[in-house]
Amino acid sequence: MQNPIAPEAAQQDVFHFLSTIPSAAFIYAMLGSVLASAVLYLMGRRHTALFIGEWAPTFVAIGLFYKFLRPSGRNVGERIGETFTR
Repeated sequence: MQNPIAPEAAQQDVFHFLSTIPSAAFIYAMLGSVLASAVLYLMGRRHTALFIGEWAPTFVAIGLFYKFLRPSGRNVGERIGETFTR
C-alpha cells in the first residue's frame, strides 16, 4: 500500500506550480473569460456564456490566494490563522 502524500509536500507542490505562472496571467485569464463570455452571449449561446463567465472570479481567487499565501518560511496554516485573529 502506498503512503499518501504528506500535506506539506502537496502544499509545496501547489506553491511551486503557482510560482511558475506570472501574476499577470491570472488577470489576463479573467479578462479572457469575461470577453469570451460576452461574445458567446451575443452569439446566442447563453448557457455556455454563463458557464465561461463564472470562471472569472475563480481566476482572480487563485491569483489572490497565491499573492497572499505565498511561501515566506512560515506555515500557511499559521498565516491563515493570523488573518482571522487580527
